[in-house]
Amino acid sequence: MLTLYSTSGCHLCEMAFKQLQQLNLTDNVRVVDIAFDDDLFARYGVTIPVLTINLATDLEAVLETNVDTINPDTMNQNSASQATQVNELFWPFNIEELQVWLKQNGINYHP
Repeated sequence: MLTLYSTSGCHLCEMAFKQLQQLNLTDNVRVVDIAFDDDLFARYGVTIPVLTINLATDLEAVLETNVDTINPDTMNQNSASQATQVNELFWPFNIEELQVWLKQNGINYHP
């Protein structure tokens, strides 16, 4: 699952979410409001929206649900060593950069 760090009234966050909608990924996105978590606010307060994926968590979820969301064959070359790493995509990004990031992380989508 992808996580979009956001907050209420953030027009850039809305733009990022619209890009995810264009790729039909909103069912696989968890939106987290950083305003209610001091640690998240300290980490992402001036950089939202930020899109993340935790490879280990997502791979386990796919294996448990048999959902074809992550393709291990297309995961980046260091995926075994990054299995517990959270990969982040910081704003600004456009739809093309989002698509490249998704592909690098083995995320399949159907626009």
